[in-house]
Amino acid sequence: MITIVPATLDHARAIRLRRGDARELDALGVDRLRAFELSMARSLWADAYLIDGEVAALVGLAVDSLLGGIGAPWLLTGRPVDRHRKLFLQETRRGVARMRAEFPRLANHVHAEYGEAIRWLRWLGFAIGPAEPKGPHAAPFRRFSIGDLRVTPCRVADLEASPDFPALADEYADETHLDGMPPPNARWPQYHALEDAGLLTAFAAKEGEALLGFITVLAAPLPRYAEPVAMCESFFVARAYRRTGAGLRLLRAAERKAKEIGSRGLIVNAPYAGRLFEVLPRLGYGEAARIFFKRVQ
Repeated sequence: MITIVPATLDHARAIRLRRGDARELDALGVDRLRAFELSMARSLWADAYLIDGEVAALVGLAVDSLLGGIGAPWLLTGRPVDRHRKLFLQETRRGVARMRAEFPRLANHVHAEYGEAIRWLRWLGFAIGPAEPKGPHAAPFRRFSIGDLRVTPCRVADLEASPDFPALADEYADETHLDGMPPPNARWPQYHALEDAGLLTAFAAKEGEALLGFITVLAAPLPRYAEPVAMCESFFVARAYRRTGAGLRLLRAAERKAKEIGSRGLIVNAPYAGRLFEVLPRLGYGEAARIFFKRVQ
């Protein structure tokens, strides 16, 4: 089990840093004692996580912006974490909940090449921004944040230009691919033409500069109806961010757009038995039809 006690300088002296943490401090030009002192100087609290008496981590909440209501979580991890990953993940999730009770908005920076830490932060629900130079050596760091989710209209070109979009599009394709169909290959000029004609509207869910998901609403020109019909042409949120509420907020934005264009409702397609298929009925959507597919070549 993890024993949690108030962090002291003795804990900072005792911790045997993991390689990624040591590299991160080197990039910032400080050793672990100086880093601990600087963090403590602006922290509301800091804890030491002990496993079998050995310092596994030092965790604290600093004040990034008191007026802006932003807290800055900081963390130094030791080698016992590698032997007790699951236990550490569970405890840090509780730690983030405690931090957000004091500061709903949290943000700090992580070394862009510390992949293990980035995966852990995403698991906790943090969005990861693009790499930017930081510290005396201009090393690449990425801002991570949570609690500042926003959903706004955007241009299709804005989605294309986001550095997060390629990975998001690949994940979308993997999750929604229909057996027998070719892999998705978006016709961007057609998207732009529909957008310019006022027939397609895109919305982006972002945390800081990180793109979490998107939805596009098509004013479908269906000859069968004499009035506008709104359809979700694309709708996806990365798995790592599905606990943030981004999906629901994107869907609500699409519903408002459907109402704005005069549609009586919003048509949403969902892969059969997938997560969206399960969630939509809880949000007031009823199953209206099923799509069947047969190979013909």
